[in-house]
Amino acid sequence: MWCCKTSVTEPLCEPMTQGKYSAPALGKGLDILEFLAGSEGRITLTDLATALNKSVSEIFRCVYVLEQRGYVSIGNGGIVATRKVFDLSLDTPIARDLLEIAYPEMINLNRLTLQSSYLTVASGNHVVVIASQAAPSPFGVDTRLGARLPFDSAAGYVHFTAGTKAEKTKWTAHLLSEVSTFDLGTFQRGVDQSTQLGWAERQSHMFGQIVDLACLIVPVPSPAFALCIPMVQSADLTDHRTCKRSLLEAASQIGRKLRHVLTDGPEAPHPIDAPTSRLRQYQATGL
Repeated sequence: MWCCKTSVTEPLCEPMTQGKYSAPALGKGLDILEFLAGSEGRITLTDLATALNKSVSEIFRCVYVLEQRGYVSIGNGGIVATRKVFDLSLDTPIARDLLEIAYPEMINLNRLTLQSSYLTVASGNHVVVIASQAAPSPFGVDTRLGARLPFDSAAGYVHFTAGTKAEKTKWTAHLLSEVSTFDLGTFQRGVDQSTQLGWAERQSHMFGQIVDLACLIVPVPSPAFALCIPMVQSADLTDHRTCKRSLLEAASQIGRKLRHVLTDGPEAPHPIDAPTSRLRQYQATGL
């Protein structure tokens, strides 16, 4: 954190000492947004106050201001974060760089596979879709921008491998307590494969004819992103092997270009990601 000074004889900014300054109202507002961002649906004012250990009156004042600024919506029995929160998260330098680099690669990926594709990032106890590109063919599954996917998914597997020990503990606890169909053994096998290969596949929770494919993109610095294909299995569309190979190649291109932008260095594979080695391993195994 940084503290700005007004004296022309002193540096413009100096590091702030932890706890030196406080802004209780701002803190409560941020607590509200963070809680709503991780909630499944609308939350009543009473439940929100209880969860944050605050009085209803002080939470109401903050919620009222947030509604006036367009960050929350009140109605239909509760409070919910609006799209403005999501849009703000995408209006950051790393997000703008990612989307500028990723969209052309996603369009090319869709052209090669005749499938749709989307980008994800881990947020709270879910994986969130931050970009989506429709399939060029009449058949395909379009994934809604802002959709939240469980960690018990192909995208979740690869994001889980990039999480910290504390994050993994939290995500696993959430799956065990909140997802009725969660099978820890299946999940662990999927994560183990993702850790070894850098990509994952899983049968869709919703549709029997769809296999979700996901490949991790690890830029410098974090966060980690993943490129995904909800692959429709059909004789009229590109085969499974081609989809996997094209996905790995696209993820490698995005990763190299993003690292080049973020580090202002050469577009070389990062040792954590190693997309070229991963692609060769995939081609050698014939999976």
